Amino acid sequence: GLDKDGRPKDGYEMGYELRAKQTIFSEGCRGNMGKQLIKKYSLDENSDPQHYGIGFKEVWSIDPEKHSEGLVMHTAGFPLDNNTEGGGFIYHAPNHQVFIGLIVSLDYANPNLSPFEEFQRWKTHSELKELLKDGERISYGARALNKGGIQSIPQLTFPGGVMIGCDAGFMNGAKIKGTHTAMKTGIIAAETYIQSIENETRSDEIDTFEDHLKQSWYLMSYIELEIFHLSRKSLVYCWVLFLSGLIRIYFLGNFLLLYQQRARIMLNYHPSIKLQKRII
Repeated sequence: GLDKDGRPKDGYEMGYELRAKQTIFSEGCRGNMGKQLIKKYSLDENSDPQHYGIGFKEVWSIDPEKHSEGLVMHTAGFPLDNNTEGGGFIYHAPNHQVFIGLIVSLDYANPNLSPFEEFQRWKTHSELKELLKDGERISYGARALNKGGIQSIPQLTFPGGVMIGCDAGFMNGAKIKGTHTAMKTGIIAAETYIQSIENETRSDEIDTFEDHLKQSWYLMSYIELEIFHLSRKSLVYCWVLFLSGLIRIYFLGNFLLLYQQRARIMLNYHPSIKLQKRII
């Protein structure tokens, strides 16, 4: 309803202002309002820096003979080197479709590395190449991911609202799942607020929200995730996967190792003169 100079046109209608005593923010990874809230209320004062990745995804229609609906596959290693964290996924969906993708952590050391080109290289692997042969790509996309784990999650409550989902950093990087944690944190936020109304303990800030979160299944999934990231960044790569699997399968997350990342150098680029850009 506004022209190029910002003046109302004939069909202009002023928007309405909706006010609430509590607002639940769930904008996704690095949401604009979420970043402002974190800065304004210093919500990340006692948490580690958040880590980010970029994920590429494509939807393919493939030969029915190669399709196995419900099959879930995760990959590690190729085409990334031992200094670059990331992995791929292959999900066999209904209607002879597969959802494929590669996630690359954005703390890679080689400034010449192109995550998109690595995704294209990933599809040249013999297994994936055969799966996609004679298939048709239907759609594609990309998105940012937050993958810092439980110690990178900021304080979630502030006067007048709470942060949930990927806006706060709730994504299980090991399982590449964020929707279920976004839904669960949203449900708990709503239940906590309703409970405060029923108990007549409502205040500007829902202080009990984080306590209710810690009593849900989400906490165990993030303990397992922390172990996964710890082992990936601390040992030789082939032993990393073995240790991660051993702890997550046999110890069921009871083997808790948390570590601080404040001292970690986030910009660990090497001089580009020593690194070559790989050609597909």
